[in-house]
Amino acid sequence: DRVQLSAAIPEPARKDLQDAQKCHSVGIHSASAVLCGRAIERIVRDKTGEMTIAKGLQKLLDDRIIDARLYAWADALRKERNIAAHATDDEITAENARDLLDFAVAIYEYVYVLHDKYIEFCKRKNA
Repeated sequence: DRVQLSAAIPEPARKDLQDAQKCHSVGIHSASAVLCGRAIERIVRDKTGEMTIAKGLQKLLDDRIIDARLYAWADALRKERNIAAHATDDEITAENARDLLDFAVAIYEYVYVLHDKYIEFCKRKNA
């Protein structure tokens, strides 16, 4: 199940998310999780300038770009991505990989599509 990604999502992140979808569709769940983590790292660097996902997510929360629920979900993704990215015996299940992919797409939609639409709406209303 590939999700159509908005053109408002920056191209490098769209490619990461598309590659994650491809990996998931053929059962390479650890690679899908790593690519989702990479996409989250991109959003953190783009919106906060932070070099680590943990600090960047906290800044996104502090700056009210994301809410507490998205922060908690993103932090769970970060931890799952770490399992996939490092040499451990833990396995990324198909269900967890699907959830990570759904979340990664959702946070991009929230930050780059809905958030930006809301800002534009507010500008128009205040003009």
